[in-house]
Amino acid sequence: MIGRLHATIAFWLFAAGAGAASADATAMCLDDDDNSAAQCACATEALAAEVGAEDAGFYDMVGTRYLANRKDEQGMAESWDAAIADTAAEAGMGSIALLTRMNAVGTAHRSAIKACR
Repeated sequence: MIGRLHATIAFWLFAAGAGAASADATAMCLDDDDNSAAQCACATEALAAEVGAEDAGFYDMVGTRYLANRKDEQGMAESWDAAIADTAAEAGMGSIALLTRMNAVGTAHRSAIKACR
């Protein structure tokens, strides 16, 4: 399962380019009304450079699910936890391990958003 996930992430990065692979990092940034499109694009680029392709890919997978959960009227924490659980199950890894990694990526993302203001 992990091999398939890594291949999927690598395909996204190769076929679509780093900007497209980080589309959900940008979308999560834009979900906050205080952030501009330029600021979010800057933060997405900075984040991808800082965390690397694998964590950026996982963050986007989680982000896709998180944003879908938010549209379904779930709260922020509930949406994030459900997105982590679903992504971890798909990747065949523990939820706590993925949560720890993605919370660190989320912290780096918030820092990048602030730095890009």
